Amino acid sequence: MKKYRYFILSILLIACLGRLTAQQVDFDENKYYRLTNIWTGEEYSLDVNPENMIISMAVTGTSEGQLWKFMPQGGGAIMLSCKSLGEGKVIDVINDGTNNKMRLTDKAGYSGQYWMIVPSGEGLYRFANGWQTEKALDGNIDPENPVAFLSPVGNVASQFWRITEVDAPSAPITPGPKLEVGMQADGGIVFYVDETGRRGLICAEEDFDEDMSFQDAMQACGNYSSGGKNDWRLPTLDELEVLYENLRKSGMTHFQNQWYWSSEAKDEHNMWSLDLLHGDRFAHWEGDHSHVRAVRTFPAGATVKLPSK
Repeated sequence: MKKYRYFILSILLIACLGRLTAQQVDFDENKYYRLTNIWTGEEYSLDVNPENMIISMAVTGTSEGQLWKFMPQGGGAIMLSCKSLGEGKVIDVINDGTNNKMRLTDKAGYSGQYWMIVPSGEGLYRFANGWQTEKALDGNIDPENPVAFLSPVGNVASQFWRITEVDAPSAPITPGPKLEVGMQADGGIVFYVDETGRRGLICAEEDFDEDMSFQDAMQACGNYSSGGKNDWRLPTLDELEVLYENLRKSGMTHFQNQWYWSSEAKDEHNMWSLDLLHGDRFAHWEGDHSHVRAVRTFPAGATVKLPSK
């Protein structure tokens, strides 16, 4: 049986390597590591809930459930165990129909328990799964359900992990790589990041299907939900201009060569909009129909200062 498992693993890892172009990565199997990603920052770490064994993102602390050991399994594959529960339990993918959630289960050699560490540059890594080979370890923050999960491989900030040796000698903390315009996160695309690298703006990946009046646009954005987030809104006029400069002109995502509503009024019945072909402002009557693209601020509730003109 053991030979069979490794044969299956080798096939799956070959498929995984073809998608992520992995290479051999060596970590000390006798040490523990903390896992943080560039979306949630150093404030949150990969953790395990000891009551239900669910893998989550939790506030970084002293919990031994945040200390992970990489156990080599041959062929560049590893298993992940935590210090609090020992090497007999490892991260596994739950076969629940979606195959996105993870938990600690008894070490048994199932393909979902095997992982490949994939270098991604700038001291960052992805974790590819031996069973769900088109997905990578992802970790986001949802206060109501802060679980880690698997998601399709992409240019997603929450898939890029920093691996920090816990027992390393004390040294000044080197700031991690900043989030970048064009990254996918929270069901949208980052189009602005401030000087901290941790606050900014995201737009929806696509326009709404139909042009709308101003009031309908406000309502549609307020009711929009994507990436588990419900705080989407109509952009301000300045935010639309930043979106035009950072995404439209660079061709990072598709926009129509049309007018897009902003949330700002010129007077009682005329609202500002922006032409995403040339970047021109114009006040349209509120009953006119224009294109609509929802945006949100990250993290939720943050104040984001746009660059001065």
